Amino acid sequence: MILKIEALNFAYNKERVLKNINLEAEKGKLITLIGPNGSGKSTLLKCINNYLVPNQGIIKIKNKNIKDFTKKELAKIIAYVPQASETKFNLNVFETILMGRKAHSGWKATQKDKGITARVICEMKLEKIAFKDINNLSGGQRQKIFIARAVAQEAELIL
Repeated sequence: MILKIEALNFAYNKERVLKNINLEAEKGKLITLIGPNGSGKSTLLKCINNYLVPNQGIIKIKNKNIKDFTKKELAKIIAYVPQASETKFNLNVFETILMGRKAHSGWKATQKDKGITARVICEMKLEKIAFKDINNLSGGQRQKIFIARAVAQEAELIL
């Protein structure tokens, strides 16, 4: 079991958004969350990624409470692709995808990190834009690049 959620509750101030959520996910399985706007889908993902702290309940990753992981340990296990991402830096596509390797090698990318990044760029057919500034790309292209960054992270769980 890669992910287990038990009796999860979350509220923004006094507005309960998540109520008694229970979920199990096995490695290699795809789970889809559907629901209307404001129903708590993104909030649940942020709780799983430890961006938000639930009011009640337990989230376990690989049978270990999420609270017991360091940020770096979690980054090796969980990759998170937000619904919308802003790019505040002038990075090209290659550099942006390479950032997914930070959990493995810190700020100094290794040859292995660069090789994994190049492989992901090829697999996702991003070669033609690999050295373009990410800020000059369409929203859809940027989102594909953020997915590529999550793939390059080689995490066991992609949100």
